[in-house]
Amino acid sequence: MASPTIPHFIPPSILNCTEDKNILSGIVSHGTAQQLFFLFFQASVLLSVVPVLRSILRFFYIPEYFAEITTGLLLGPSALGSIPWLKALLFSPTGITALQGFAWTAREVYAFMAGLEMDISLVTSSSWHARSLVLVGWCIACGMIPYVTDPLQLLIAPNSTLSSFRSLMVFFIANTGSTTQARHATELKLAITKVGQLGVSTALLNDVVCLTLLALASLEPAVARLQAHGFFMEPLLALSYPLVCAYLMGPGIHWMVGRNRKQRIHISDTTLCVVLAMVTSLAQLAALVGYPPMMCSVLLGMFIPRNTRVAPALLDQLYYPVRSVAFPMYCFLISLLLKPDELRQPAAGLSMLLVAGLAIAGKVATSLSMGLVFKAPLHESLMTAFLLSIKGFPDLLLIIIYDSTLHVVNRRSATILTVASLLSSFLSAFALLALKQYARRGIPPYMHPGIERQGVFAELRVLACLHSTTDVPTAINYIEAFRGSSTSAPLAAYTMHLIEYNDRIACQLEYRHDNSNTPVGADAEEIAAVLEAYVKGGGTPLNHTTAISFMFNMHQDVCTSAEDVKASIVVLPFHMFQRLDGKMQVRSSAHRAFNRRVLEHAPCTVGVLACRGLGGTTLASATGKRHRVTGLFFGGPDDREALALGGRMAEHPNVSFRLVRFICGRLHTSLTLSECGTADGTAPPHEKVEALDEEFLDDFCQRYVESGRMRYEERMVSSEAETVDALRELDASSELFLVGQGTSRFTELMISGSEECPELGPIGDLLSCSDYSITSSVLVVKQRLPLPPKQKGGLIEASLMTIGYASLPKS
Repeated sequence: MASPTIPHFIPPSILNCTEDKNILSGIVSHGTAQQLFFLFFQASVLLSVVPVLRSILRFFYIPEYFAEITTGLLLGPSALGSIPWLKALLFSPTGITALQGFAWTAREVYAFMAGLEMDISLVTSSSWHARSLVLVGWCIACGMIPYVTDPLQLLIAPNSTLSSFRSLMVFFIANTGSTTQARHATELKLAITKVGQLGVSTALLNDVVCLTLLALASLEPAVARLQAHGFFMEPLLALSYPLVCAYLMGPGIHWMVGRNRKQRIHISDTTLCVVLAMVTSLAQLAALVGYPPMMCSVLLGMFIPRNTRVAPALLDQLYYPVRSVAFPMYCFLISLLLKPDELRQPAAGLSMLLVAGLAIAGKVATSLSMGLVFKAPLHESLMTAFLLSIKGFPDLLLIIIYDSTLHVVNRRSATILTVASLLSSFLSAFALLALKQYARRGIPPYMHPGIERQGVFAELRVLACLHSTTDVPTAINYIEAFRGSSTSAPLAAYTMHLIEYNDRIACQLEYRHDNSNTPVGADAEEIAAVLEAYVKGGGTPLNHTTAISFMFNMHQDVCTSAEDVKASIVVLPFHMFQRLDGKMQVRSSAHRAFNRRVLEHAPCTVGVLACRGLGGTTLASATGKRHRVTGLFFGGPDDREALALGGRMAEHPNVSFRLVRFICGRLHTSLTLSECGTADGTAPPHEKVEALDEEFLDDFCQRYVESGRMRYEERMVSSEAETVDALRELDASSELFLVGQGTSRFTELMISGSEECPELGPIGDLLSCSDYSITSSVLVVKQRLPLPPKQKGGLIEASLMTIGYASLPKS
């Protein structure tokens, strides 16, 4: 492959570092080996820095797309790379050649992946509102540019022609970044809202228009040669070449993938290498016929078939190497085009602010005018405007085409436009956060009164969380048990599949507005299919949703959904699973931290289920199965809450429920004067709790035990060993233990606790750990605690995308 051409405005002094040696120069002596060594060293640095910067940006809800760009610019030779020792490490004369060749190839692969992310088939389904926004946006951009062209041209590109500079600024103000904008809408949990759907649809349609016009503009050199030499085949060949390649490459990739496909589409390493070789080869050949290689790569990606899921499969394979290594290394090379000294000049700083302000002002004017026409609320119009102001790949392609093909921008212009694009996106991201906070400021917090206090005739609303397919059988079984009998109060069941967010998940979801046909992996499809089969088989009607969140704030998604559906209880899978030998093994420490945060912040009762085979290992329906449930009562509000839930289960005809009350023998011999009463004659707090326990048990036994719906037992124990023995005896005849999380006088005196899982309480910790050979599943219930002030409506509340609840059909 021919060596790429360096842009004409890069001075040789930048590529030829003044340092002849560095601390790594003596490791290898052969020239090619040195180049490869420095290439791998630069890639290792990026693999270390990019994840750190992503973690920092996600806390501020800045799109992860900027992590790669910012890393490349910060570590590039125009920023931190200007430090002598760092410049010697990363940009030595030996390694600059390998970096240049790799970065130019990475640019074409990244452009191909950007084309894969754009589903142009959705353009035809865009609304009239979206089409009007695109048309009016381009009209406003064309109308406002003549009034600001003269001062901007003097500040940005004084050597360019007036017509070329005006076309450049029209493109910059009018275009958007559909993939970046869609990810940001996903991260702010706006993708399923009216604003998010309108913004994504408008950005996609606008990008298609922008890329089409750029493709035509890139033919200007060929047209100029046609006018000079009269050879009309060159522009015709340049125009038809990428389209012919795209239409031939799509079926070819589909044929290669189809040969090794069984039930799921899988891209092998060999197939992926062949695809990348085809992309880079066709892009380089496009340069020979007078067409920009990056534009050719974008078109190749856009025409990959999507109806057979080939494009998502390619994205899944390309995501990590391209976004973590290839694209940041290309940003390394972009930093060669930038001139940080320009940022310290007042004129350059003013130019960047003016360009960023014009880009945002154009979107605001467009959105407000169309909001008046379509009678949209003011805050929705502003949110749409700032969502459309987030820039992305089209800006990068615009600068490259106007540099290498049209020769309009120089090094100064590239610096100003690149920083203005980032500045526009950053300002728009923070404005979106502020508007989202303002829109939710007036919503009052939701606080569920608790299952015990809401009464037996109130509707029970259950939100069951799932991490994987292994959680589905258990969820189906306890949802079925909560249904009760035909005379019980209604049950509203909601299931939420929790998926840890990453960029490749977002790019697969960015254009999907519902739960149907959502390509988030085989697990999501299998879970949705099994739940639908359960409902059609006579099970409880379910409302299913898929939520994508970062693991550190996934609890916010659960808590927000619990508020939205007015949940009575949220049931979470335990962070351990049972091995074949019966021991419990941690499946993810992040899941444990997630459970703790939900227990702390949930607006309703929370249950944590440690599953030991409840429902089996197959994804089968729970209707018709019989279960033996044992409720353990030690005292306290959490035990009363668990028992109130157990009363609902006792009404189910296929549930055999047994209530076992544990009485501590020490309490009859260890009473002190302070326990009998205080100086003023009032009862101590524990006696008030015991009085509430007795009142609750009397009413509970009268309702369920005397009617024969459950059995009642009392166990007198005097030590922790006797308690463990009693639990083992009950375990032999039970499938599920139901217990509260809180402490009582019994647990304070009798249970020392292993402290393996303190978030489950002393009894839940004892039953869920592997030290006592318990074989039954355990559902630990915790009542809602009062939430801290300002828990609802803050910026931190926004999590990620929740694909709207879809009611599964009844049988």
